[in-house]
Formats: sequence, structure tokens, C-alpha cells
Amino acid sequence: MVLKFEKASIAGVITASTAKHTKDTITPDDYKLLGEVRNTPGAAINNGVIVSLDHSTWTVTGTSYLTSLTIGKGSTVAAPADQKVAMKVNGKVLPIKAGAYKGEIVLQVAP
Repeated sequence: MVLKFEKASIAGVITASTAKHTKDTITPDDYKLLGEVRNTPGAAINNGVIVSLDHSTWTVTGTSYLTSLTIGKGSTVAAPADQKVAMKVNGKVLPIKAGAYKGEIVLQVAP
């Protein structure tokens, strides 16, 4: 998934996920359930998530797993009021500032 935000203000979770059918075994009688899945945020395995911010603000509201994050000048990654957001890239805590990050990126929100 590739998302490029230009002059935008967004809030929410942007993340890779694992998908699991709502029913473990789908029989021919259950064919309508093929599209019914539950997505759970998780590390990107074979589903990269590439986010680019250009003069944009992303308010992260929950744990987000990415494979690439570009924070352009004039862009911010923030948390909701009275919370903080932290970023790890390949397991290392890094300050959230303008730049291009690649690898296992995790953004987490905490009080």
C-alpha cells in the first residue's frame, strides 16, 4: 500500500495487518464469507506500507506498522492531545523529524 499525502491533515492508524477469515473453515455453503476477514495490526511481512507526508500532519491514534515513512519539510507526525507518539526503526528509537525512514517502522501512542 502506498499513501502519499499532500497538504492534508489525517488522523488514525495506518498499518500493515494480518487478515483472518471470520470463520476458520469455509465450506461451499459459506461462500459468502470469503470476503469476511478481520484485520489485526501487525508487522509487515509481505504487505509493505509506504507513507509519504508533504506539508501534511498525521495524528497517529494507535500502533502503526510501516515499511517506509517520508516526513517532508513542513510535515508533522503527532499524537492526540495529552498523549505522545514514539517511533522505532528496525528496533531503534528515533526522534520523529523530517527525513526518510525504511525498514521495520513502528509508531506507538502512549499517555
